[in-house]
Amino acid sequence: MGTPSVRRLVAVVLLVAFSALLQWMHVRETDHGSIVRADAMKYVMYAYNLKHFDTFSHQQAFAVETPVDVRPDKLTLPGYPWFLQHFLGEGDPDRPFVARAELGQAALGVVSTVLAFLIACRLLPFGWAWAVGLLAATRPQSIVVSGYLVTEQLSTTLVLAFVLVALHAAAPDGKRWQAVLAGLLLGAGCLVRPQLQAVPWLVLLAVTLVPRWRIHLKQAALACAMFAAVVMPWHVRNMQLPAAADAPDLMPISVYHGTFPNFMYHDIPGTYGAPYRYDPMAAEHSRDMRAALSHVRDLFAAEPGRYLHWYLLGKPGAFLAWSMTEGVGDIYIYQVGDTPWKSRPSFMAIRAVHYALHWPLMLVAAVTLLLALWRPAWVCRERHYRQAIRLVSALLAYVIGLHMLGLPLPRYNLPFLPLEFALALVGLRALVLRMRGQQAEPDHDCAS
Repeated sequence: MGTPSVRRLVAVVLLVAFSALLQWMHVRETDHGSIVRADAMKYVMYAYNLKHFDTFSHQQAFAVETPVDVRPDKLTLPGYPWFLQHFLGEGDPDRPFVARAELGQAALGVVSTVLAFLIACRLLPFGWAWAVGLLAATRPQSIVVSGYLVTEQLSTTLVLAFVLVALHAAAPDGKRWQAVLAGLLLGAGCLVRPQLQAVPWLVLLAVTLVPRWRIHLKQAALACAMFAAVVMPWHVRNMQLPAAADAPDLMPISVYHGTFPNFMYHDIPGTYGAPYRYDPMAAEHSRDMRAALSHVRDLFAAEPGRYLHWYLLGKPGAFLAWSMTEGVGDIYIYQVGDTPWKSRPSFMAIRAVHYALHWPLMLVAAVTLLLALWRPAWVCRERHYRQAIRLVSALLAYVIGLHMLGLPLPRYNLPFLPLEFALALVGLRALVLRMRGQQAEPDHDCAS
């Protein structure tokens, strides 16, 4: 085994050990109060019915006096309930179930750290990539989320796994099986959170229309076919079910919820985080996509400057922000009692360092993203890094653009934070090289 392989192995072991320690200490020492709350209750009911009735339904079938006729519905995606059901016992959901689920999510957090490091190795030299892994391992929000029964930890792992495999598949020596695996992982991820569901079709369109990208057409077609094979059965199943009266149409709701500047109704501080609850026209404005877009048009017509600023600057800033907007704030989605983040000096120091670094890293990442898409030679001379940098930048541009149209909650950015860390360090490395005079003139082969 050569020295680089030994070094990478040692780096992965250190990252795994450090990440596992932080994740384990958080879930062991944090008191979340009640067993489940808010969205978690819905996920638990789906998971219980999947395990015990083999039916995807949110009807409560446990802790009831009379048996329930469990009927299928389609009020959420199946990925996270499928994950949760593996931690249920034979009886009703209880605290041991929650503890097992938290440990399972903590394990996913460790896996995500390794994936972040391996992705960074496609964009950066070893030392810089290890720093990305360290940032991913110690990010407070990415650790805290393991203690909540929400989708973000599972989504993070699937997103990063997809990105890593896709970068390998898109490389000059990429294999078809990697494209197949990328499509499968993306399909699985979109059954947890649907943010990236347009990506395979946009990629297929791009490689079809751009002549120099057509060498990747077979891989893109394979990935799209595998993606469809994963998600289409779910859509076919849903088409066979009657529409429920309480079934939300999430796309117009997201567009409508994203129309409130600074997440407040009429700038009233007491409405922060849930402004739609105070809007007497909420049901009308979110009835369907036509109504939502008409509402957006009316807002721009009434105050063009205010809403242009909110959509072009405010929303990206909100999406990349530190504090969990739809929650109790700071690094928490839901309130916690005892936690090492409030009692252990080491955890408090980690939080303080990340808090200080947050906006510098996000701003550098944003600038790097723009330069990578506009003038890639300014951020990287090495051709073997540049393609991966541009692909990651394109993916993040899509994600940020999507949430500029919809609801830009920082919680939705958690799966993409490691990619933003990687881009930030790509930009910092480029700056360091320029300051040292090592990147004054890019070579012509890398200037495309």
